[in-house]
Amino acid sequence: MAARPVHRALAVEAFVVLTSVLIHPSSCQLSNFYCGLVDANHTALTPPDVLDIGANNHLFCNIVGNSTAPANGSVSWSLAGKTLTLAKECGTDGYTSPTVGELMICMAAVQDAGTYTAHTNSDVHHSLSVYVAPYVAPSGNVSSVETKKGDTASISCAFIAYPQPTIVWLQGNATLTNSSRYSIVMTAEWNDTTREARSTLTVTDVQYSDRSRGEFSCVATNSRPSGTIIGAKQSASGYLRVRDPLGALWPALGIIGQGVVLVLILYLDHLYRKRKVKDDMTEVLYTKDSSGQASADGTVSFGDSARGRRLSEQYRGDVPLLSRTNSSSPPHGYSV
Repeated sequence: MAARPVHRALAVEAFVVLTSVLIHPSSCQLSNFYCGLVDANHTALTPPDVLDIGANNHLFCNIVGNSTAPANGSVSWSLAGKTLTLAKECGTDGYTSPTVGELMICMAAVQDAGTYTAHTNSDVHHSLSVYVAPYVAPSGNVSSVETKKGDTASISCAFIAYPQPTIVWLQGNATLTNSSRYSIVMTAEWNDTTREARSTLTVTDVQYSDRSRGEFSCVATNSRPSGTIIGAKQSASGYLRVRDPLGALWPALGIIGQGVVLVLILYLDHLYRKRKVKDDMTEVLYTKDSSGQASADGTVSFGDSARGRRLSEQYRGDVPLLSRTNSSSPPHGYSV
């Protein structure tokens, strides 16, 4: 007779376990009172507390693992102490609860990060803080900055994260700190609404060496209260392009140089053609015509050929000085 209460207790415990499995077929894979992010099959994710931004995230608290499990639909959820309104199905945002102990965060955004709590009518509750690893803000990517030697240049970057990230600037592999040439300030303080942090690096007295030392980059990390890093380090980078103060003159000097070369080529061509014509005239002048005599007035006939008539017409009245001399000794190789 004493064994019956024991059998009844075992039967009740078996019924509770069976009910848990029927409500959540895969919840047996999770420990009692497990609370964390899971996939669609209720398998725990690693890490179990980092949101996947832009996707539907499943947050599951294994309340049915408790013997005081509530009936289906009697679990409420809150975020940072504020009760959430649950929709029947996911939309572009908001929350829904497909099954007991499960909260689906629809198209998660950084504002969905925080501490979630699942409450039951029997005062059973589970809490979990979920975070967002840093990612580059849509307008926060580092862009290459162009400046002149000796000027001051500023480069900015922005990250979105929860909790607030720490931003470090580097050039190449060297970490930059505030100094006489580098100034690092948080130009947009992180707040709980935008959850965006923006940092600006200012470089004074820019030198050519600033562009040869490598690209500038900012790296963001954030941590859990325990000190462990959330996700991987995220970075954005860009170059500092330094112009020569006289750089604007180089294109003009190039054009002027091309003009000078062109004029020189045309001038040399002119000298060559002029010299060639004079040589042709001299050769004809000292070559006997059909009568063997040169014209008394010093004019020259270049013959009846087409080339000769053209030269005669072109140089009429412009005979070289050599044709007007009385020299009886023509240059070597010529005869009169």
